[in-house]
Amino acid sequence: MDVKVQEFLMGHVLPGNQDTYFDSSKVEKMRILYSKLRFGRVTVENKFKVLKTAVARAFEDTDIDPDQVIEQYVKSKHAHPTDSAKKNEQ
Repeated sequence: MDVKVQEFLMGHVLPGNQDTYFDSSKVEKMRILYSKLRFGRVTVENKFKVLKTAVARAFEDTDIDPDQVIEQYVKSKHAHPTDSAKKNEQ
C-alpha cells in the first residue's frame, strides 16, 4: 500500500503540500484498501508457521534442528553491533 494512503487512513496530515493534492475523493477505493488491512497477531503467527514449515522441509533429511536454525537467525538479526565486535576480540 502506498505510504500516502497509509498516512491518510491513519488520519495524519500529509507533509508539505502533499495533503492538498492527495485524492481522497475515491471513497470506495479507500474502503477496499482499508478492508484488506489485517491488524493483530494472527497474521504474524501465520507467517511464522509458514516459515517454520519451510525451514523444517529444507532440513528434513539432516541432523540439523530447524528450531535452532530459526533461533540462530533471529539472534544474528537482533544482535547488537558491539556484540560482534566483542566476539572478534576474543
